[in-house]
Amino acid sequence: MATEKGRNPSTLTTIVFGAPNDAKVLADYEKAGIQSALLAVPDESRDEILRYLDKIAPLAKVGVAA
Repeated sequence: MATEKGRNPSTLTTIVFGAPNDAKVLADYEKAGIQSALLAVPDESRDEILRYLDKIAPLAKVGVAA
């Protein structure tokens, strides 16, 4: 689609908002060329949010250049 519009697909950035906290899904996104995925954080108490972030921290690839 990008090529049809005269765009170079390698110059485009794709980000998934509200991605699931599932390592396989995130790996599939990466294989598909998606550069970033933003995981949803539940609207909970501070302590619940911190526990959730600790749980999903292994999914993070902070600082990986696209």
